[in-house]
Amino acid sequence: MENKNTIRSPFFYVGDKYKLMPQLKHLMPMNIEQYIEPFVGGGSSFLNSKGTSYMLNDVDSYVVELRDHPPRRA
Repeated sequence: MENKNTIRSPFFYVGDKYKLMPQLKHLMPMNIEQYIEPFVGGGSSFLNSKGTSYMLNDVDSYVVELRDHPPRRA
């Protein structure tokens, strides 16, 4: 199944939420003032959220820096 409206993280992590995002998007609030992600992992959750600001944490600094360079939608 292809997720046409879902941004895919450039990082592969076991447990990444990309395939679950169509279901998870329905559970996320429409307006998120601050999105807090304690374990970013592949980043699919925050890449597909609509936060006005983000607080990200992960042991891998490259994943956290992805916030400053989000992928563009085709």
